[in-house]
Amino acid sequence: MKQGKILGTYFLLLLMFSAITPVLFSKVDLSSRITVEQPQILQKKVNDLNDDKIDDELVRELNSNKREIIEVAIYYEYSIRPIDRYRLANFPISMSETWDLNRRIRVRVPRTLIYELATLPGVKLITSVEIRQIMVAIEGKDYSDLAVLETFDGAEIFWEVGCALVPYFSGIENDIKRLGSYTIISDVTDNYFKLTTSTEGHNNFEPCTEASVSTINATGLWDLGYTGAGVKVGVIDTGIADTHPDFSGRVLKKKSFILKQYGYEEEKPETIDEHGHGTHVSGTVLGDGTENPMNIGVAPQAYLIFARIGNPATEASMIAALNWAISKGVETVNLSFGGGDSAGDDVAEIAFNNAAKNKGVLCAISAGNSGADGYYTVGSPGTADDVITVGALDDVSQEPLGVAYYSSRALSANNHMKPDILAPGTNIVSCAKTGNGYVSMSGTSMASPHVAGAIALLIHACKANGIDYNPGLIKAALMKSAVLLTPLAENELMHQGRGYINVGAAWQLIKTSQRINNVPLIGACNPIQQPLSFWEELLQGQTAEQFLTCVSSLYNGNENLSLTISGEVSSFITIGELVNEWTAVTKVIFAIPEDTPLGTYTGQISYQYNDQVLDSVTIQFEVKEGNGHKMLLNYRNSYSGNSHMFGQYRRWAEDILGRGFVLSELNTPLEDPALLADYDAIWLPDPFAITFPQSHVWDFNQTGTYNPLSETELQNLRDFIADGGSLFINFIGYAEDVDFEGVIYGNNLTQINEIIGDYGMEAQSTISKGEEATAVSVITEHPITAEVEMIDHHGTSLVTSGEATKLTALSDSSPYGTLACWENKNGGRVIALSTNYALDLKGYENGYNAKFTQNDVLGRNLFRWATAHNQIERQSVTISEDNKTVTMVYQYLSGPGDELGGFVKQPDGNISSITWIETAPDIWTANYTCEIPGLHHFYPECGETKIDEFDYFSYEAYFEIPTITEETQGSGIASIIIMLVGSLGLSSWYMLSKRKDS
Repeated sequence: MKQGKILGTYFLLLLMFSAITPVLFSKVDLSSRITVEQPQILQKKVNDLNDDKIDDELVRELNSNKREIIEVAIYYEYSIRPIDRYRLANFPISMSETWDLNRRIRVRVPRTLIYELATLPGVKLITSVEIRQIMVAIEGKDYSDLAVLETFDGAEIFWEVGCALVPYFSGIENDIKRLGSYTIISDVTDNYFKLTTSTEGHNNFEPCTEASVSTINATGLWDLGYTGAGVKVGVIDTGIADTHPDFSGRVLKKKSFILKQYGYEEEKPETIDEHGHGTHVSGTVLGDGTENPMNIGVAPQAYLIFARIGNPATEASMIAALNWAISKGVETVNLSFGGGDSAGDDVAEIAFNNAAKNKGVLCAISAGNSGADGYYTVGSPGTADDVITVGALDDVSQEPLGVAYYSSRALSANNHMKPDILAPGTNIVSCAKTGNGYVSMSGTSMASPHVAGAIALLIHACKANGIDYNPGLIKAALMKSAVLLTPLAENELMHQGRGYINVGAAWQLIKTSQRINNVPLIGACNPIQQPLSFWEELLQGQTAEQFLTCVSSLYNGNENLSLTISGEVSSFITIGELVNEWTAVTKVIFAIPEDTPLGTYTGQISYQYNDQVLDSVTIQFEVKEGNGHKMLLNYRNSYSGNSHMFGQYRRWAEDILGRGFVLSELNTPLEDPALLADYDAIWLPDPFAITFPQSHVWDFNQTGTYNPLSETELQNLRDFIADGGSLFINFIGYAEDVDFEGVIYGNNLTQINEIIGDYGMEAQSTISKGEEATAVSVITEHPITAEVEMIDHHGTSLVTSGEATKLTALSDSSPYGTLACWENKNGGRVIALSTNYALDLKGYENGYNAKFTQNDVLGRNLFRWATAHNQIERQSVTISEDNKTVTMVYQYLSGPGDELGGFVKQPDGNISSITWIETAPDIWTANYTCEIPGLHHFYPECGETKIDEFDYFSYEAYFEIPTITEETQGSGIASIIIMLVGSLGLSSWYMLSKRKDS
C-alpha cells in the first residue's frame, strides 16, 4: 500500500468537499442488493432461427425420431379462443390441458401435420412437451403463498427453506406468478452443482487430519471437554460409508435424493458413496479416529444426518436435501458443492439464507476451486450472504501458511465479500469409502467441513454453559477471532476474507463478551480494510463502489447497530442502510472529486452497538492524478458474475487507470440525467442476459432480459449521446452451452438492438458454439483501430447501415462485422463490440491468437476515443505529386479547446509533430513532408496529446532518396588522392627540368 503525507492546509479543502459530497452521492443508488422487478422468472430458452414457428429442438427431434404420433405444445399469441379449438378439431389430433395463461395447449398429432398446424391463425410457436423442474422461492419469513402450489400434480413444498418444486411444462411460470407473492420462479432443470475437490484419491498421509485440527485450534475446545457431543451435523454430499469405524454408529439418519423427481435420469435410492467425497467430508467433520487417532475429525462426538445427492447435483435435489436435513433437527450443515454465480440471488442462495435466518441453521459452504482463474470465482450457493463461505489453506505442514492457489477468490457477482474465512484444505486425510482406511484429498471441499465441525464444537460449548446462540453469534465469533495471513501484499483479503479460523479463540470471545438477553454481543466485518486492493489508489474524479459485510449476534430489528466513519476519509465516503439481520451487507461508496489534493487519506469505519465498537474497518487510499476523462462501468444490467472492471476486464482496467484515465464502477439505475452528466462515457458490459426473462419468452425475436432498461433510462441514454456523451456496449449474443447441447445463454439482442439500432447497428441472431476465439481483421482505419490489424472474437456479429461505420469483418467479403461505431456532430459516440474476448483477461494480453492480434492497442484507443472532450472532423487528406507531402484539412466541431496538434509515427519509429494553421474559422490545415519512404501513422489531435480527441490514418510513402554508397564514397576519395599525387608528380618533374636547364 502506498504511503504519503497530507499537508495541513488540505483540511480546509476537505471541509469544502464535505459540502459538495452529498450532492455527488445523491446521484448514486446505495441499495446493497441487485434489484430486479419481482418476481424474477427464469425460463428455458426456445429458438426458432428460421421463423417457421417450430422450435429448432423439436425439428431436430422430428428428424431423428420416426414416431408417427408425437406430443407437442402449441403456443398462441393470445388466450386460446373457441375458434382456435374449432380449427384444431378439424385435424386428427387429441387435445388436453392448457396453461401459460391459457396460451398453450398440449396435443397429440401425426408428425406429418406439424408444419400445417404452424400455419394456423394465432399460432406463435410449436414446441416439444417436456416436464421441467420449476423451483419457486420466497425470501423472507412468510411462506404461506407456497401452499397453493400443492394443487399441481407432483409438487413438493420445502417449508423449512421457503421453496417449492413444481414439475410441469415450460410456460407454467406465468400461471404461478399470479398465484402469490414470490421472489423467484426458476426453471432449474439444467442447473447443476459440482464437487469442489481439487485433487483426490492419493495415499500421501502427511499431514494427517490431526495436524489440520491443531491448526484451527479445535484441540483447545477438546481440552475443555467440548467435542460436539449431541450436536446434529448435516452433510449433503455424494454418499456415506457409514460402516467405517470412525463413525461408530453416530449416523442418525441418511437418505438419498438421487431420484427422478429431482431431475436425475437414473434413481439411486441407496446412500452408498460411489465417489468417496461424502465419506471423506463426513470424516473431517466428525470422524472419531477409532481406526487411527491421527486422522480424527474436528467434532469427534457429533451426530451425522446425511443426505446423498449426485455429482453433479441437480439444484432441486440439493434444496430438497437441505429441507429434509433441517426437518430432522440439524444444527449446522456442510455443503462442499458449488456452481456458477450470477447477479441477484438464485433459488439455492435464497434457500440457504432462509435456513440461517428462519431456522437458525448456519451452513458452511466451500468457496470453490477456481482461484487460478482469478477473481470473482466464488461459486453459488457459497455466495449466499448468510452462510459462512470457506476458502482453503495450502499444506499446513509448510511454513509460512498461505492460501491455496486453487481456492476461489472474491468477489461475488453482487460484489459482496466472499470467502468469509479459511480452513485447511490441502492434503487432508480422512475416511475412505471402502474398508476401514483413509485417503487424502485437496480442495475447498476439504476446508468447509473443518468449519462445520468447528460450528458443532461452539454449539456444544454454548449449550454446556447455558449460553443462547444463533447463526450470527457463531459466524461473527469465527470471523473476528480468525488469524489473518500476513503480509497482505502476498495474502490479499480477497483471497482469505478474515483469515483462518481459531476455534479456541472463538470460544474465548463468546465466553467473555458482554451479553444482551443471554446472547454474547459480538460483531465482525468483512473485509477489515477498504477499499480493497484494486482500489487502494483512486484517481481524481473516480467513484468506487464497495460492499461491507457486517455480522453480529443481534437480530430482529435491533436498531442500536450502526456504522460510523471517522478520519480524513469521511468527506469521501457514504454508507448505505444497515439492515438489522445477523448478516447485513451494505454499500460503501468512495467518491473522489476531481480537485481533491493528491496524497494518502486514512480513517476507519466503526461497527457499533450504541457507543460500543464491535469491530472496525481500516480505511486507507492514495489519491492520484486523473486526467479528467471519465467512463462509468454500470453493471446493474450485467448478469454475469465476472463482468466487472476487476473481473474479466482487469487487465484493461489496470492499463487504463495506470494512464490516468478514470474508470468508475457502480450498480445504479440510469434514471438521473445528472449521474450520466458526470461522465464522458457509459459502459454496459455483457448486459441483458436472456437467462432472466420477465414473462413469457419463447420466440427468438421477443426475448426477455435481466434488468432491462426502463423507458426513462433509454431516453436518458439517447439524450446523453445526443448531447455529446458516449456509449460503449459489448456482448456475445446467443451462445450454446458447452455442457448442455441446445441450452442457449447470452444476451437479449432485442434489448441491445433497441439501443444500438438507433445508430445504424444491429446485432445478429447467430448462435455461437464452443469457446474458441478467432482473429478477425480490421477493415476500416479509424481512431479505435489505429495500428490494429486484427482482434479476437467469439460471439455474434453486427451489420451496419446509415452513418454507422463497420470497423472489422468476419472475412474479406463478409457483410458481417464484430466492431462498429457511430458519432454525431456534438461529440456523441456509440461503440458496439460483439464479443468480450478482445478485452478479457486472456484477450487483452493477446493470449488467444498471440501472433496476430492487438487487443491491448484496441482497448486503449477505444477508451480514449469514447472519453474525448473535443471533437474534430477530417475534411480532406491529399498527397503531393512527388508522394512526399501530406496535406490535412480538419474542422473543429466542439469541445473546450480548438487548437489542433498531433504527431506522425515514422517508419523508423521516430515521432514528428504536426503543425497546424487556422485557415478559416474552425478550419485547420497542416502540411507534413515525409522524409523517408515507408508506412507513416498520422495522429491529428485536439486537446491533450495522447489523452483527448484524435483521428488516425496511415500513408505509405513511395519515393526514392538519392544516396551515396560506400563504393561511390571510396571512389571519390581515391580520385582525389590520385589527382593530388599526379599534381605533385607533375610539379616535381617541372622543377627537375628547370634545374637541368640551368
